[in-house]
Amino acid sequence: MNIRNKFLLPTILLIVLGMGAAAAISYVKSKKALSTALLDNIEQRAGSAAMTLQTWLKDRKLDLKSWSHEEIYAKSLKNSIIGKAARVTANEKLALLKMDYGYYEDLILLDPDGSVVASSDKAAVGKFNLSDREYFKAAMAGNVFVSNVAINRKSGNPVIFVAAPVTERKQISGVLAGIVSIGSFTHKFIDPIKVGDSGHALVIDKTGLVVAHPDASKIMKENLSEFEFGRQMLAEKNGLIRYTFEGEDKETAFYTVEGPEWIVAVTTPESEILAPVKSLGTMNLLVAVVVKM
Repeated sequence: MNIRNKFLLPTILLIVLGMGAAAAISYVKSKKALSTALLDNIEQRAGSAAMTLQTWLKDRKLDLKSWSHEEIYAKSLKNSIIGKAARVTANEKLALLKMDYGYYEDLILLDPDGSVVASSDKAAVGKFNLSDREYFKAAMAGNVFVSNVAINRKSGNPVIFVAAPVTERKQISGVLAGIVSIGSFTHKFIDPIKVGDSGHALVIDKTGLVVAHPDASKIMKENLSEFEFGRQMLAEKNGLIRYTFEGEDKETAFYTVEGPEWIVAVTTPESEILAPVKSLGTMNLLVAVVVKM
């Protein structure tokens, strides 16, 4: 080799090695930063959704508690001509509340025996006795009550029952109850959460039963307590876990809603979290190759 090549080849080698080392260091640091940012993102979205759900449930309790103090409902519970006349107005008012709020499948007024005396659905008046329901018993005991998720026999949809006592002169004279659609919350706050191509949010109750999910076939059918990762979520209540499900590695952030102890989770395949990192690695490699050329 001539003198020029003796100096040139080692210099090129040092440049290539330096570029390779710089690309590798850049990739490792960028991978960590991007992964951390993306995981932080799903944690924040899960936490935000859990707080939204907690506030939404609290508002539904406040709805029933506030409405139960309105004089028209206490009047409607009287077994008199005045009471019967008041029920006409109560029916109209409950129907209007159902239409205006949009969250309620039905609103009903129950007398001390559990019979429906007024309703947003007039056809239900005098047709049902709900004295055996947990929410009725709790409200008659003086509590504002939120039930577990159940299937509404009338609509077939997942719902919760929120009930508050109706009082007159500090005496409980009946119960005002709302049948709240879980779907109304899901469509507005859970379904819009998307992470990559297939990442999504879901809600499970304190037993692990899925009560909100983008895949309607899983709602009230799938129970995550049957899986190790589901039992871990129920035990830890808040956190971030990595697990393999149906042959795919996943990352899931989850938070517990105070009160009903439901868990809101945002889950995404690990491959989608690493996709930007792989893209960055490919770009670094191409830059290194171009510099070598």
